[in-house]
Amino acid sequence: MSCTEEEQLTDKLRERYGINQQESLNLIDKYGKEKIDEKIVQIESSPSFLSGAIKNLAGYLIEALNKDYQPVVSSQVRALLLRKEKENKEWEGQRKKEQQEKIQGQYKEHVNSQIDAVLFDGNKIKSESVKKVFNAWLEKDCGPVVSDQYREKGFSDGIVRSIFRHHLKTNHSDLLPVVQSFDEYAKNLTINNLG
Repeated sequence: MSCTEEEQLTDKLRERYGINQQESLNLIDKYGKEKIDEKIVQIESSPSFLSGAIKNLAGYLIEALNKDYQPVVSSQVRALLLRKEKENKEWEGQRKKEQQEKIQGQYKEHVNSQIDAVLFDGNKIKSESVKKVFNAWLEKDCGPVVSDQYREKGFSDGIVRSIFRHHLKTNHSDLLPVVQSFDEYAKNLTINNLG
């Protein structure tokens, strides 16, 4: 333990517990800084300390060190710990869910960009076979709102592109490029974030 750490601990013992410097040094030699700090934290978080029931802090600390007092866990403290644990699990679950949703959104964008790169040249369809599928879909499967949107804006309209991509994924996956699975994407994303 450095001289500064020893001085800080003797100051803490004097200011908080009324233990003089010589007694503080004796305690540090006998128990070590870590053990003393552990007991201070234990005492100061105890219900007795928090309620002001400890009359002689110096004596209580020395007794706690001599007898190696362990934290007393009341049903109230245990219930609080269980509640905190439950809250932490719920928070962690929510955080994981949000992270999963974020990755799913990124994956969807990734897949769409892969599809767009193969199917479209700017706002025009590259392949004749896809053009045929699109024209048939536009005539009989999509509603008048999408047809009007397409006639007005073509494939520059995000809604038209999105609905047509969905139609291809659902009914004509053979026309789409092979795109890595979500699991592979998530795994690669994790590896890249770690690296």
